[in-house]
Amino acid sequence: MPLSYSQLQTYQRCPKQYEFAVVKKISRSISAGESFGSSIHNTLRRFGELEMAIDGSGKREKPLQLFTEESTHDMETELTLTTLLTLWRECFIAHGYASKVEMDQKFAQGERALAKFFDWWNEKKRTVVCIEKSFKFPVAGTKDILAGRFDRIERNEEGLHIIDFKSSNPRPQESLDTDLQLSVYALASKTIWPDPIAKLTLLFVTEEGCIEHSTTRSTSQLTDALTNIRLVAAHMDAKDFTATPSIEKCRHCPYRSICPASAI
Repeated sequence: MPLSYSQLQTYQRCPKQYEFAVVKKISRSISAGESFGSSIHNTLRRFGELEMAIDGSGKREKPLQLFTEESTHDMETELTLTTLLTLWRECFIAHGYASKVEMDQKFAQGERALAKFFDWWNEKKRTVVCIEKSFKFPVAGTKDILAGRFDRIERNEEGLHIIDFKSSNPRPQESLDTDLQLSVYALASKTIWPDPIAKLTLLFVTEEGCIEHSTTRSTSQLTDALTNIRLVAAHMDAKDFTATPSIEKCRHCPYRSICPASAI
C-alpha cells in the first residue's frame, strides 16, 4: 500500500492517533507550532527554488513562476536578506494562534530566525541538488511503497548533504544517530542518486542561530531501519491501533480530548 513517512511517524508516536487521523479521519485545527513550522518551511522552500533559478552572477537565468498570484510587488532577483524576509511575509500563516499578540510575537521570532538562516546560508557557496523533492521507493520484503520528501540536498566534494529543516528546539546527538526519518532519507537517496551520502543533517532554524546537527548511516543501520519499517507497516496493515499513551506523547496530541486512553 502507499505509505507516507508522516503516516509512519504518526503511527510510531501513537497508533491511536494514527487511527483518528487516517482511518477515522477526524478533523482537527492547526496548532500554533504547526502554523509557525509550516510558515518557516514554505519560506525556505521558495527561497531555495529561487536559489536554483539563479546563476553564479546573482541574476535569474530565465523567468520562473515561483511566486503566487497574491504577490503585489516585483520580487528582487538577487538572493538577499530582503528577498528572504519578503518571502516570510508572503508565506506566514496567520492561523492557529490564540491571539494577535501571540501571532505578532511569532512573526517577529520568524524574522529573527530567518536572518540567522541567511547568515548560515551565506557562509559559503552552495551547490543545490534539489529543494522539496518528493520520493517513493518499495519497502523490501513488503508490498508497501514508502513516500516522503526531502527539504534540501546539497552536493559537496564528499557527496550528498541531506538537510531537513526544523523550527523546534535542537535534539541530543544520540537521538539523531537513531532517527528513523534520517534513515528513510538515506534509503530514498540511494534509489535516486549514485553519489555517496556525506552526511544527514537536521538544521534547527532558531532566533539564536542555525544549529547544524549531523550524522551518518552505515549499511547495518539502514538494514535495521528497513526491519523497523516493515514491523511498523505490518502492525498498520493488521489494523493494530492499541494505544501507547504517555504524558509526553499525549501532551502534544491533537486528539487527547477525545481519546479514551489519553494519559492527561
